Amino acid sequence: MYIYISLLEAFLILFLILINNFKIRKYLSIAFLLAISALIYSIYGIVVSLFSYLLLYSILYFYNSKNYLIKTLPFIILFIIAIEYPFYTIQGFLFSIAAFSSLLKSKGKSEKIKEINRDLFQLTIGFIIILSYFFLRENFSYLLFLVIVIGFYLGSLISTNKSNPLYKFERSGVTFGSGAIWLGEGLLFSIMFLNNDYLILVIIALFFGDTLSTIVGVNFGRHRIKYNKKSLEGSIAMFLLLFLISVILISPVYAIIYAALATLLELFSKNIDDNLLIAIGLTLFFLFCHPAFLLYL
Repeated sequence: MYIYISLLEAFLILFLILINNFKIRKYLSIAFLLAISALIYSIYGIVVSLFSYLLLYSILYFYNSKNYLIKTLPFIILFIIAIEYPFYTIQGFLFSIAAFSSLLKSKGKSEKIKEINRDLFQLTIGFIIILSYFFLRENFSYLLFLVIVIGFYLGSLISTNKSNPLYKFERSGVTFGSGAIWLGEGLLFSIMFLNNDYLILVIIALFFGDTLSTIVGVNFGRHRIKYNKKSLEGSIAMFLLLFLISVILISPVYAIIYAALATLLELFSKNIDDNLLIAIGLTLFFLFCHPAFLLYL
């Protein structure tokens, strides 16, 4: 049942993001959150999930406000809840961000230098996370979740300060930190349903495969897909990197399927952010396709 709930939750989140009307999306997100929570939690869990939803909702609502107090108080309460009830809190996070997806819409084109700088920064963060996985493996997913919670709050604090150095990594005409928020939501979905061994493969795809695809595509891309202007060269680089890394950790057949799926999700993402789509797609793949079965292909 748990596996099918993950599939239902993924469908509901993606469905919410594609709805243009904010009011409809807001009310549906609450209804979906309550429905999912009712399937897998007690009444107590439903209350905690809804409360977490409202707290994050308030932080996102005042995302561009210069009043730090109205951001800080909800965060303190949210962080305390997250420490004690991490998985209830993740439910609230997922549906709250989906409800506020219009906040994160892109409004302009990216510059080449900023694109590369942002990807190099993302690679650095990826290396730090991988190192943390090896040193803190037992509590890795729990600590990663708390870091994401803190990251949401810090992003909201510096979003109005355009003199902060992180602004040089952001695309022009885009809400500051929107890519990081989608990345965080994707990781939260994976944390919810995967153990650390599978979670690390999702992280590799997001921080290394997706990033390399962009760097190669921006600098060497010659063959573009009309659907979303992404390059075949970038996709080939992403596939090769993911295969070469994952074949060390899993069977060759499984590595090929994993690398191909992540590459296709990145290549054909358009209306839904590729970070979110890759994370959800790979999570569902790992849940429904056990490696023991794939060894016989």
